[in-house]
Amino acid sequence: MTRHGQVQVYGGSADPYIINNEDYKVKVKKTWVPATDVWHIKFESQSLYDYNFELFLTNEELAHLKRVL
Repeated sequence: MTRHGQVQVYGGSADPYIINNEDYKVKVKKTWVPATDVWHIKFESQSLYDYNFELFLTNEELAHLKRVL
């Protein structure tokens, strides 16, 4: 059971890198936010420039994203 304000991180031993080349890396992190019942999804791209993109998705929205991909 989570306490108010507690954040749960999922993924365990899974490799967080989608792409892990010498010149280009893309990492994803998925965290459950119980206070708002949404997933915080963060993509981090590392190359010549670093980029971050974040989404806050409900279970239904996350399922839709997976179907689209």
